[in-house]
Amino acid sequence: MNNELMNTIVTSVSTSLERLYEEDGASLISKIIPPEKFEKITTQEKKDYQHAAERAIVFRWAYYLNTLLEPEFKAAQGSHDNPYTIDLEYNRHNFGRKQLQYKSIYPDLIIHRRDTPDNLLVVECKGWWNHNNDEIDKDKNRLRMMTKRPGEYEYHLGLFIKFEKELRNLKNNSYWYQDGHEYRMEESQELIAHGEL
Repeated sequence: MNNELMNTIVTSVSTSLERLYEEDGASLISKIIPPEKFEKITTQEKKDYQHAAERAIVFRWAYYLNTLLEPEFKAAQGSHDNPYTIDLEYNRHNFGRKQLQYKSIYPDLIIHRRDTPDNLLVVECKGWWNHNNDEIDKDKNRLRMMTKRPGEYEYHLGLFIKFEKELRNLKNNSYWYQDGHEYRMEESQELIAHGEL
């Protein structure tokens, strides 16, 4: 694997998340309810108003990430027929569906060459409003399994993102995965500098 491309992916993830929060954070992730409206709406309406759906947030983040990585993907294409691509909720694997423990899975975002075993990054996301620890643990375990080598999928990296109301809190509650091991997002820069991630 091209370590330079992997380092670019890790750096681009950080840069694209910063852009997401700068450009769309207030409207997609942590919308403030105007005081004059606060008392007039139900508790459920308050919850719905404060954030967009997880898919909408992931889509917008993927747009920023793709903008940064597209030139790198073209440079890395070489003689391959399939370029690297970013896909959302991509469920295909070889001639069947992506599955773990006999259950279909739909990772929130992946970077790969379609119809090849060349898998770079698999991402699972949750929003700050999701307090279901069982779901979060399942996502993290899925990332451990999908990055394990040897394994069925062998993604070079996995990433769990918790979209918090503020970017600094996202970095404290998000994790990288490599070969089944978990690393805090905030530790990743040091690992990259030492060639460990």
